[in-house]
Amino acid sequence: MKIRTGRGLPMKSRALRIAQPEPVRKATLGELKAAVRTLRTLHPGSDLADLVEARITALEELCRKRREP
Repeated sequence: MKIRTGRGLPMKSRALRIAQPEPVRKATLGELKAAVRTLRTLHPGSDLADLVEARITALEELCRKRREP
């Protein structure tokens, strides 16, 4: 049994016509730092900014360790 929409098209057909979101590209650390600065300006004391900043710091430390002999 097909479920019909108001336009007479099966729901599955309508779902296939909905545009898919663009893939999110990878951000550089500089771009992430700029985003955290902006977030802190808009929302001082943001827990999200704290979390992202901690992740950036951990990633930078990991990159430094990999470069060390």
